Amino acid sequence: MGDTIAHLGSKKWVREFVNLCSENLEKGGKLALSFRDYSIELKGNDRFIPVKSDESKILTCFLEYSPEYVKVTDIFYEKINGKWLQSVSSYDKTRILPEEIETLLKQYGFEIVSNEIMSRMIYLTAIKS
Repeated sequence: MGDTIAHLGSKKWVREFVNLCSENLEKGGKLALSFRDYSIELKGNDRFIPVKSDESKILTCFLEYSPEYVKVTDIFYEKINGKWLQSVSSYDKTRILPEEIETLLKQYGFEIVSNEIMSRMIYLTAIKS
């Protein structure tokens, strides 16, 4: 669970993943997915997402949108021996939209039985028909 499906390299890979799930699940088998809703592009300061912090660590993500991908830049601060040290890394996530996932599931023989959104995360359960 989490936002793992967006780490697949492209929408083609997401399609292949759903196809493999369909091929390997028996009729009545359940598929549970969760993924971040990237359908609405965040703008300005809203693109900075505080992820986690405590007295010695701070992790913030910065998002940049394109039609096919969201570039995620992780900005990590860690306090070591009283000094804050910064490290930065970036990676692309596939920008798969909720309606695209729903369409794929239906194309590959799934019936969606639940679809909930909480804190910009989509939690979807489907049953193989």
